[in-house]
Amino acid sequence: MKQTLLLLSALALAAIPLPVSAAMVTAAEYFIDTDPGPGNGTAVPASSPGIPSTFLVDIPSAVVSLLPEGVHTLTCRVKDDADNWSIAFSRSFHKETPINISPSVITEAEYFINADPGPGNGTASPTSVAGNSNTLIIDIPPATISALPDGTHTLTCRVKDDVGHWSIAFSRPFYKENPEDLPPALVEFIEMQWYLNGVAASQPVLAKAAAPAREVSLVLQASVAGLTETGTYQFLVTPIDSRGNRGVGVARSVFIEPGTLARPLTVSALRRLPDGSIELSFSGEPGLSYILQASLDLKDWINLQTILPGSSTVQFKDADASAPQRFFRMRTQ
Repeated sequence: MKQTLLLLSALALAAIPLPVSAAMVTAAEYFIDTDPGPGNGTAVPASSPGIPSTFLVDIPSAVVSLLPEGVHTLTCRVKDDADNWSIAFSRSFHKETPINISPSVITEAEYFINADPGPGNGTASPTSVAGNSNTLIIDIPPATISALPDGTHTLTCRVKDDVGHWSIAFSRPFYKENPEDLPPALVEFIEMQWYLNGVAASQPVLAKAAAPAREVSLVLQASVAGLTETGTYQFLVTPIDSRGNRGVGVARSVFIEPGTLARPLTVSALRRLPDGSIELSFSGEPGLSYILQASLDLKDWINLQTILPGSSTVQFKDADASAPQRFFRMRTQ
């Protein structure tokens, strides 16, 4: 009965606002599940009759205790000073009887590797503190691990309470590898990659060591090809051994100054004007000097003009249009 009263208390605190018309609210009623008809429900006193009014539905414990467990519907309606009843407003609730379960106390723990020997037949493991919330530290003897074959295994633990109930089992896989069976790891490759703000800014590049060794010294040339922004980059160098295992990388910050990364030269237009001259439009890296050259046979080139592009597109007009064909190219100075 104590647990049922707790449920009733929660229901008693449920205040359901009932919107009504501008008339004076004078009465209210509720019912559970079956509608007995307007005026035949259980009366609810108004805390402050008027416009609007709030009603607190306080359901006696005896009423709820008679309900079977499951979902039910609580419905309310109000009446105005002209004896008109409002539409009904409903809310669903679920009734259940809580079960009194006292907290169990953990008294024992055990573990096993791979095959389950059954509750109580594993290897006993001491618990740090007896209680209903505990920490289990499993110290597996080296002899037990050394007897396992190399490969993947499963470590499983479970605990028992003071009434003799064993818990469900909790498992974690682990991989056993005997270092004595493997040759020493030798560095064979060095991986290089640029990062900007924690994001890879280039594809990884591998450099092969002259000979695999525990320690390798290399003179690395870091290419900036493909980098498009100026700023502080992180150049990450990671060793990789002959088995493909990656070691701990070493990063160095490198500041790329403006103008260091050349913006690709872009030709936006090449057209012949009505007067026969050629107009060339292009854009390049601000601050770099470009030489515009022309040729009739792609062998002999002559300089036409030196150009310093700004932030906008540059136009060049070639008035010499006497030749049947003429080739152009741009070169940095």
